[in-house]
Amino acid sequence: MVDFLFIHIFIRMNLQENVRKLSPYLLRRLGMLDYEVEKTLYSSPFGGSNICIFFKSGVEFFESVMENSIDSMYYNYFSHIDDNSGEWTHAYLDMVDYIRNKYKNKIIKHYYDNCSSGSIPLKESIRRILREGVQDLNENDELTNRILDKISNYGIESLSKSEKKYLDNKSQDIEDDEVSDIASIHTGYQFRDIIDDYDGIFIYNETEEWDEDPVEYKHTGEFFIDGKEYYATMYTDEDLNVHSFDLHDGNDYVEFDEEFEESLFEFFQQVGDKIKQNLI
Repeated sequence: MVDFLFIHIFIRMNLQENVRKLSPYLLRRLGMLDYEVEKTLYSSPFGGSNICIFFKSGVEFFESVMENSIDSMYYNYFSHIDDNSGEWTHAYLDMVDYIRNKYKNKIIKHYYDNCSSGSIPLKESIRRILREGVQDLNENDELTNRILDKISNYGIESLSKSEKKYLDNKSQDIEDDEVSDIASIHTGYQFRDIIDDYDGIFIYNETEEWDEDPVEYKHTGEFFIDGKEYYATMYTDEDLNVHSFDLHDGNDYVEFDEEFEESLFEFFQQVGDKIKQNLI
């Protein structure tokens, strides 16, 4: 009869012999490996939702974090070892196993927390310009550089539809003046139009929430007409539709006749519509 107990013990003994043990040198440096993984995970360019630009999936992101962490470990702690040697291969595989077992789920979750369906998806054409095409940008391309800075500082979810469309067009060498114009709106942007035979200019400053219940916003800036300067505030509903405005001359709020007030309101509604397109 077959001695199943003997076979079981024999298999376990062989498996234990084939399990590679971590080298004492690496064991003493596991804390530094933890540090390198955590540092890589949360530092630029891997920090926040910027990872959605560079990586298509959580697995791809995990592999990159792991490789970068191991590279750092080599240059900081293993550079005395030939990177073609069996000793380094042993250490490399040990670190791969360690990172996979301890961090894989955490890193992949970090990716999907930042790049879930709630975040703004990017077409591959946009990924290309952000990932590879930055070096080809004209140094004077202020709008593109401003959008890239916005992504770097605030993440992909901060982009408006017009800014996404602009980058998509840019990556395909498509010119769309309307999209470019809307995407250009930022502090200092000027809106110009004729208001009842007067040149009207609104210089945009910012948009902020000014009421919580119901939610309302306000656009602020400077307004010039007929040689006079006013501080202008446009009030919007939660969908950013302008419903009223105020003009202040520095001393008090000013009012005009009903007909001119209606012309001003039409102007500020048009300004508000363009700002809205830039914000959503």
